[in-house]
Amino acid sequence: MAWGFNDHGQCDVPAPNEDFVAIAGGKYHNLGLKSDGTIVAWEYNSRGQCDVPLPNADFVALAAGDLHSLGLKSDGMIVAWGRNDHGQCDVPAPNADLAAVAAGYCHSLVVRLTDPGTTLEATVDFQPSSLNCSSHGRFVTCYIELPEGYDPADIDVSTVVLNDELAAFLHPTGVGDEDNDGIPDRMVKFDRAHFVELLPPGEHVEAAVSGELNDETLFAGADSIRVICKDGLREGTAGTSPPALRVSPGRDGSSATISYHAGVGSSVRLRVYDIGGRLIRTLVDGDASQNSCDVVWDGRADGGHRVGTGVYFVRLEAGGEVRTEKIAVVR
Repeated sequence: MAWGFNDHGQCDVPAPNEDFVAIAGGKYHNLGLKSDGTIVAWEYNSRGQCDVPLPNADFVALAAGDLHSLGLKSDGMIVAWGRNDHGQCDVPAPNADLAAVAAGYCHSLVVRLTDPGTTLEATVDFQPSSLNCSSHGRFVTCYIELPEGYDPADIDVSTVVLNDELAAFLHPTGVGDEDNDGIPDRMVKFDRAHFVELLPPGEHVEAAVSGELNDETLFAGADSIRVICKDGLREGTAGTSPPALRVSPGRDGSSATISYHAGVGSSVRLRVYDIGGRLIRTLVDGDASQNSCDVVWDGRADGGHRVGTGVYFVRLEAGGEVRTEKIAVVR
């Protein structure tokens, strides 16, 4: 319902007046978030504050300023439109990992999940994936992908190191998409001989790569590589892969399949929290009986009731390490 001062029709909710899960009011315009993830905007539109940019879908939160509007997408990005004479619609980079939004008279605010001091989790891929100690090749090539919203072109190659010891060559380097997955990557190269010296022989030996972006944001990632020496693959020297977590939203927008890797015998705790850090659901609490497992979260809390539309966090604790992924629930 809407009532009060209505000289611009701001209290005349467009039909059908149903399925709203969130609302926001500006000076003379209003926004309403539908359960299907679309935004309805109505009345005073002098600066385009009611013209929701396409695609009008996948929104989980909204805010209305004086003459501008903001929408938070399920992927953690902000869409802004309307009056922008003070830059209130210019979302600072990286436009990613955002969890809440608010609008003032001519300014905007967001809550970012990634602390500026947090190390970004990078995806690392070594080529070749097997190294022979007797080979005389010069390089080991590494491809680095960053989380969504970050540009691998911003990686400061002079800071990239392997296992905190071996620096990458400054040249050659470049940005491309080696695995053709639609995510850009930065290519760097390491000295092959020194690379082999740093790693023990074995299957799935872990090699870690870390560095900084041009703005000093830290990143780190690891990949497994096979090291073959003259006496073959010696057992017992293989590295242990770190815990891994992946969240795949269900088609209904209110459930998810959670895949995790922890290692047999590891103590595992898998939980869901809301944006305020409150525990919503405990999915796993015990020792892992297999390396990898899939768990379905049905969008319900421990008490059995359905959670509301919003952003939630899946937290994996295993092997003394923590992994966190975000999920947006849309009813």
